[in-house]
Amino acid sequence: MKIQFAFLKIVVTFLLFNSPYSNAERTLTLVALDNYAPFSWQEYGVAKGNDIEIVNELCARLKINCIIKFIPWKRALIETEHGNIDGIIGAFTSAERDKYAHSIKQPLHYTIVKAFIKETDKLLFRKIEDLKGEQVGINRGFHFSKQLDKATKSHYFEVQFANDSPANLAKLMQGRIRGFVGNFQQTMSLLEELSLGEQIIPIPSFVKTAISTHIIISKKAPIENKAVLLREMNLVLESMYQENYFHSLMKSPK
Repeated sequence: MKIQFAFLKIVVTFLLFNSPYSNAERTLTLVALDNYAPFSWQEYGVAKGNDIEIVNELCARLKINCIIKFIPWKRALIETEHGNIDGIIGAFTSAERDKYAHSIKQPLHYTIVKAFIKETDKLLFRKIEDLKGEQVGINRGFHFSKQLDKATKSHYFEVQFANDSPANLAKLMQGRIRGFVGNFQQTMSLLEELSLGEQIIPIPSFVKTAISTHIIISKKAPIENKAVLLREMNLVLESMYQENYFHSLMKSPK
Protein backbone atom coordinates (compact mmCIF):
# COMPACT_ATOMS: atom_id res chain seq x y z
CA MET A 1 0.00 0.00 0.00
CA LYS A 2 2.84 2.41 0.90
CA ILE A 3 4.59 1.64 -2.40
CA GLN A 4 1.38 2.24 -4.34
CA PHE A 5 0.82 5.54 -2.52
CA ALA A 6 4.40 6.66 -3.19
CA PHE A 7 4.02 5.81 -6.88
CA LEU A 8 0.69 7.65 -7.03
CA LYS A 9 2.30 10.76 -5.50
CA ILE A 10 5.05 10.65 -8.13
CA VAL A 11 2.48 10.36 -10.93
CA VAL A 12 0.39 13.22 -9.51
CA THR A 13 3.46 15.45 -9.10
CA PHE A 14 4.60 14.75 -12.66
CA LEU A 15 1.20 15.40 -14.18
CA LEU A 16 0.64 18.60 -12.22
CA PHE A 17 4.10 19.91 -13.13
CA ASN A 18 3.36 19.29 -16.81
CA SER A 19 -0.30 20.29 -16.64
CA PRO A 20 -1.71 23.06 -18.85
CA TYR A 21 -3.18 24.39 -15.60
CA SER A 22 0.17 24.81 -13.87
CA ASN A 23 1.20 27.88 -15.82
CA ALA A 24 -2.09 29.69 -16.15
CA GLU A 25 -4.78 30.40 -13.60
CA ARG A 26 -8.08 28.71 -14.27
CA THR A 27 -11.41 29.28 -12.57
CA LEU A 28 -14.12 26.72 -11.87
CA THR A 29 -17.57 27.65 -10.59
CA LEU A 30 -18.94 24.81 -8.50
CA VAL A 31 -22.23 24.56 -6.65
CA ALA A 32 -22.83 22.90 -3.28
CA LEU A 33 -25.95 22.21 -1.29
CA ASP A 34 -26.57 24.54 1.65
CA ASN A 35 -27.68 23.34 5.10
CA TYR A 36 -26.16 19.93 4.39
CA ALA A 37 -23.88 19.39 7.38
CA PRO A 38 -21.49 17.73 7.83
CA PHE A 39 -20.77 17.96 4.11
CA SER A 40 -21.61 21.51 3.01
CA TRP A 41 -23.18 24.67 4.38
CA GLN A 42 -22.39 28.35 4.71
CA GLU A 43 -21.86 30.61 7.69
CA TYR A 44 -22.05 34.36 7.07
CA GLY A 45 -21.32 33.76 3.40
CA VAL A 46 -18.34 31.44 4.02
CA ALA A 47 -18.55 27.88 2.66
CA LYS A 48 -18.04 25.19 5.32
CA GLY A 49 -18.13 21.40 5.56
CA ASN A 50 -16.16 18.22 4.84
CA ASP A 51 -16.80 18.31 1.09
CA ILE A 52 -15.90 22.00 0.95
CA GLU A 53 -12.61 21.37 2.76
CA ILE A 54 -11.75 18.54 0.38
CA VAL A 55 -12.58 20.59 -2.72
CA ASN A 56 -10.67 23.63 -1.48
CA GLU A 57 -7.58 21.47 -0.96
CA LEU A 58 -8.10 19.80 -4.35
CA CYS A 59 -8.26 23.18 -6.07
CA ALA A 60 -5.21 24.45 -4.19
CA ARG A 61 -3.15 21.46 -5.29
CA LEU A 62 -4.31 21.90 -8.88
CA LYS A 63 -3.70 25.67 -8.68
CA ILE A 64 -7.28 26.33 -9.76
CA ASN A 65 -9.40 29.20 -8.48
CA CYS A 66 -12.60 27.46 -7.40
CA ILE A 67 -15.66 29.61 -6.74
CA ILE A 68 -18.22 27.80 -4.58
CA LYS A 69 -21.83 28.92 -4.70
CA PHE A 70 -25.00 27.71 -2.98
CA ILE A 71 -28.23 27.43 -4.96
CA PRO A 72 -31.27 25.11 -4.69
CA TRP A 73 -30.47 21.54 -5.73
CA LYS A 74 -32.98 21.27 -8.57
CA ARG A 75 -31.70 24.50 -10.08
CA ALA A 76 -28.11 23.29 -9.69
CA LEU A 77 -28.88 20.21 -11.77
CA ILE A 78 -30.55 22.31 -14.48
CA GLU A 79 -27.70 24.84 -14.57
CA THR A 80 -25.17 22.00 -14.83
CA GLU A 81 -27.13 20.35 -17.63
CA HIS A 82 -27.09 23.59 -19.64
CA GLY A 83 -23.46 24.40 -18.87
CA ASN A 84 -24.24 27.61 -16.98
CA ILE A 85 -22.11 26.38 -14.07
CA ASP A 86 -19.09 24.11 -14.26
CA GLY A 87 -20.27 21.45 -11.87
CA ILE A 88 -21.66 20.27 -8.55
CA ILE A 89 -19.96 19.24 -5.32
CA GLY A 90 -21.41 16.10 -3.77
CA ALA A 91 -23.81 14.46 -6.25
CA PHE A 92 -24.93 10.89 -6.65
CA THR A 93 -24.42 9.43 -10.11
CA SER A 94 -27.26 8.17 -12.29
CA ALA A 95 -27.89 7.27 -15.91
CA GLU A 96 -29.83 10.52 -16.36
CA ARG A 97 -27.04 12.69 -14.93
CA ASP A 98 -24.43 10.84 -16.99
CA LYS A 99 -26.12 12.29 -20.08
CA TYR A 100 -25.04 15.83 -19.22
CA ALA A 101 -22.19 15.55 -16.71
CA HIS A 102 -18.88 13.78 -16.17
CA SER A 103 -18.41 12.22 -12.73
CA ILE A 104 -14.99 12.32 -11.09
CA LYS A 105 -14.38 8.64 -10.38
CA GLN A 106 -12.92 9.05 -6.86
CA PRO A 107 -15.83 9.79 -4.49
CA LEU A 108 -15.84 12.80 -2.19
CA HIS A 109 -17.56 10.73 0.47
CA TYR A 110 -19.91 7.83 0.98
CA THR A 111 -23.34 8.09 2.49
CA ILE A 112 -26.05 5.83 3.84
CA VAL A 113 -29.70 6.36 2.94
CA LYS A 114 -32.31 5.70 5.61
CA ALA A 115 -35.95 6.42 6.27
CA PHE A 116 -36.92 8.57 9.26
CA ILE A 117 -40.16 8.35 11.23
CA LYS A 118 -41.62 9.83 14.40
CA GLU A 119 -40.51 7.97 17.49
CA THR A 120 -44.15 7.38 18.42
CA ASP A 121 -44.54 5.31 15.22
CA LYS A 122 -41.57 3.00 15.86
CA LEU A 123 -43.75 -0.07 16.52
CA LEU A 124 -45.79 0.59 13.39
CA PHE A 125 -42.89 1.23 11.00
CA ARG A 126 -39.88 -1.00 11.71
CA LYS A 127 -38.42 -0.80 8.18
CA ILE A 128 -39.08 1.23 5.05
CA GLU A 129 -41.20 -1.55 3.55
CA ASP A 130 -43.73 -0.88 6.33
CA LEU A 131 -44.31 2.57 4.81
CA LYS A 132 -45.93 1.02 1.74
CA GLY A 133 -48.93 3.11 0.72
CA GLU A 134 -48.02 5.94 3.12
CA GLN A 135 -47.06 9.55 2.40
CA VAL A 136 -43.25 9.75 2.33
CA GLY A 137 -41.12 12.87 1.91
CA ILE A 138 -38.07 13.15 -0.34
CA ASN A 139 -35.97 16.22 -1.14
CA ARG A 140 -36.73 17.65 -4.57
CA GLY A 141 -34.18 16.69 -7.23
CA PHE A 142 -32.49 14.02 -5.10
CA HIS A 143 -31.52 10.65 -6.55
CA PHE A 144 -30.58 7.89 -4.12
CA SER A 145 -30.78 4.50 -5.78
CA LYS A 146 -32.51 2.43 -8.43
CA GLN A 147 -34.57 0.73 -5.71
CA LEU A 148 -35.94 4.01 -4.39
CA ASP A 149 -36.51 5.41 -7.87
CA LYS A 150 -38.47 2.28 -8.75
CA ALA A 151 -40.50 2.48 -5.53
CA THR A 152 -41.32 6.11 -6.26
CA LYS A 153 -42.41 5.54 -9.87
CA SER A 154 -44.50 2.48 -9.00
CA HIS A 155 -46.27 4.35 -6.16
CA TYR A 156 -44.98 1.82 -3.65
CA PHE A 157 -45.47 4.76 -1.35
CA GLU A 158 -46.94 8.16 -2.12
CA VAL A 159 -44.09 10.64 -2.47
CA GLN A 160 -44.27 14.27 -1.42
CA PHE A 161 -41.38 16.48 -2.49
CA ALA A 162 -39.99 19.36 -0.45
CA ASN A 163 -37.12 21.74 -1.20
CA ASP A 164 -34.85 20.52 1.59
CA SER A 165 -34.51 18.29 4.65
CA PRO A 166 -35.70 20.88 7.22
CA ALA A 167 -38.94 21.27 5.27
CA ASN A 168 -39.46 17.51 5.15
CA LEU A 169 -38.73 17.12 8.86
CA ALA A 170 -41.23 19.88 9.62
CA LYS A 171 -43.87 18.05 7.58
CA LEU A 172 -43.05 14.84 9.44
CA MET A 173 -43.48 16.51 12.82
CA GLN A 174 -46.80 18.02 11.65
CA GLY A 175 -48.10 14.60 10.57
CA ARG A 176 -48.35 15.63 6.90
CA ILE A 177 -46.05 12.71 5.95
CA ARG A 178 -45.39 9.44 7.77
CA GLY A 179 -41.76 9.07 6.76
CA PHE A 180 -38.80 10.91 5.23
CA VAL A 181 -36.09 9.26 3.12
CA GLY A 182 -32.76 11.06 3.25
CA ASN A 183 -29.03 11.10 3.80
CA PHE A 184 -28.37 9.45 7.17
CA GLN A 185 -25.36 11.53 8.26
CA GLN A 186 -26.86 14.85 7.18
CA THR A 187 -30.27 14.14 8.71
CA MET A 188 -28.79 13.00 12.03
CA SER A 189 -26.69 16.17 12.16
CA LEU A 190 -29.79 18.25 11.40
CA LEU A 191 -31.88 16.46 14.06
CA GLU A 192 -29.22 17.27 16.64
CA GLU A 193 -29.17 20.90 15.55
CA LEU A 194 -32.98 21.11 15.78
CA SER A 195 -33.11 19.15 19.09
CA LEU A 196 -35.34 16.55 17.44
CA GLY A 197 -33.11 13.52 17.98
CA GLU A 198 -35.52 11.92 20.45
CA GLN A 199 -38.65 12.68 18.44
CA ILE A 200 -37.51 11.51 15.00
CA ILE A 201 -35.59 8.25 14.54
CA PRO A 202 -34.10 6.30 11.59
CA ILE A 203 -35.24 2.91 10.31
CA PRO A 204 -33.55 0.69 7.69
CA SER A 205 -34.09 1.64 4.05
CA PHE A 206 -34.03 -0.37 0.81
CA VAL A 207 -30.40 0.65 0.42
CA LYS A 208 -28.18 -1.51 2.63
CA THR A 209 -24.76 -0.32 1.47
CA ALA A 210 -23.09 3.07 1.37
CA ILE A 211 -23.56 5.16 -1.79
CA SER A 212 -20.68 7.14 -3.27
CA THR A 213 -21.00 10.89 -3.77
CA HIS A 214 -18.96 12.70 -6.42
CA ILE A 215 -17.95 15.95 -8.05
CA ILE A 216 -19.74 16.13 -11.38
CA ILE A 217 -18.60 18.42 -14.21
CA SER A 218 -20.96 19.73 -16.89
CA LYS A 219 -20.35 18.39 -20.40
CA LYS A 220 -21.51 21.71 -21.85
CA ALA A 221 -19.42 23.96 -19.58
CA PRO A 222 -16.78 25.84 -21.65
CA ILE A 223 -13.75 24.44 -19.81
CA GLU A 224 -10.42 24.30 -21.65
CA ASN A 225 -8.62 20.95 -21.67
CA LYS A 226 -11.57 19.37 -19.88
CA ALA A 227 -10.39 15.79 -20.34
CA VAL A 228 -7.04 16.67 -18.76
CA LEU A 229 -8.75 18.45 -15.88
CA LEU A 230 -11.02 15.48 -15.18
CA ARG A 231 -8.06 13.10 -15.09
CA GLU A 232 -6.03 15.36 -12.81
CA MET A 233 -8.92 15.97 -10.42
CA ASN A 234 -9.38 12.23 -10.05
CA LEU A 235 -5.69 11.54 -9.51
CA VAL A 236 -5.36 14.24 -6.86
CA LEU A 237 -8.48 13.02 -5.05
CA GLU A 238 -7.13 9.46 -5.11
CA SER A 239 -3.88 10.74 -3.61
CA MET A 240 -5.74 12.70 -0.93
CA TYR A 241 -7.79 9.60 -0.07
CA GLN A 242 -4.55 7.87 0.94
CA GLU A 243 -3.77 10.60 3.49
CA ASN A 244 -5.07 9.93 6.99
CA TYR A 245 -6.87 13.23 7.51
CA PHE A 246 -8.72 13.34 4.21
CA HIS A 247 -9.36 9.60 4.34
CA SER A 248 -11.28 10.19 7.57
CA LEU A 249 -13.54 12.64 5.71
CA MET A 250 -13.96 10.55 2.58
CA LYS A 251 -14.22 6.95 3.85
CA SER A 252 -17.37 4.87 3.86
CA PRO A 253 -19.35 5.05 7.12
CA LYS A 254 -19.92 1.84 9.06
